[in-house]
Amino acid sequence: MNVFARLRDIAGNLDIVVVFVVALVVGVLDLLNVIKDGEADGVILPVLAALAFVWIRDRSRQRKVADQLARVATTTDGMWSLLTSGQSVMTLTGPAISRELSDARADTDRWLFKGSTGTFTRAVTLPECLEQAQRQRRRITFRLEILDPSDLDLCAAYTRLHQDLAPSGSEEKGWTELGTRRDLYATILAACWYRQRNRQLLDIEVRLSRTLSLFRWDLSWSRLIITQRGPAFPAVAIPRDSPHYNLWATELENSLSQATRLPLELATPLSEQPTPEETHRLFTAIGLAVDLDPGDLREVARIALDHLDPYRDKIPTLNL
Repeated sequence: MNVFARLRDIAGNLDIVVVFVVALVVGVLDLLNVIKDGEADGVILPVLAALAFVWIRDRSRQRKVADQLARVATTTDGMWSLLTSGQSVMTLTGPAISRELSDARADTDRWLFKGSTGTFTRAVTLPECLEQAQRQRRRITFRLEILDPSDLDLCAAYTRLHQDLAPSGSEEKGWTELGTRRDLYATILAACWYRQRNRQLLDIEVRLSRTLSLFRWDLSWSRLIITQRGPAFPAVAIPRDSPHYNLWATELENSLSQATRLPLELATPLSEQPTPEETHRLFTAIGLAVDLDPGDLREVARIALDHLDPYRDKIPTLNL
């Protein structure tokens, strides 16, 4: 390989080799008096001109190579700065997750959630974003993708997954399929309740997925935050100016489009404190099968409007 490399180098500089060989031959012949006086001068001048031309071209080549190396170095430095500056992707832990979510809710006009039961979204994100929209008199768009509560096998699989992953003695060990389904119904009920009272400000849509995931995605105008199983686990924040933001936004919108849309516009009226009868009637109206008894429906209505913040109150194992 070294021999071939040297041959390539010689071939690339063949013109220089030829000029020097000619100059050497002329010099030797002149010293041996083979060339008559005056004839050597006529030969040396063209050789010197050729040397000057080769030198100028070589300097031009070196300058071009130097410029290319400088551009590569600048590009490399820029990419490295992007990756190491913390502006592309940030890892969050503990209270930093709560602060990042709070900053994401500030002054946003949109929110896209993809997760499991949407407990934090219905308890904190939706009411707080809506409150800011009311204060600023602007419209806000909400898109939620959660699990289908009428799919018993799906809810059972989700519950078992978290039970299996939970350490001994943790709250997750006590999760039940019924508890998971009640959380899901509560998120849907909350979406309908807020929609009926804020038709001019709130554009909200709920879609049902049949895919399990340990992660949940919260996309606002300013950033994307990816969390998992509560604040006891690391999260990731991606600012809007990151090259990852638009890629994830497209991915989440594509996932949302494949989930089943609930026709919330068909929902029946709800009172300030929905009753079991109102709750059952509403689910039936939007085509959602429900087999909960009055006691469970009462619990669904209660937690639907309960603003318990799992981060602030340090409940790391709450269904998310």
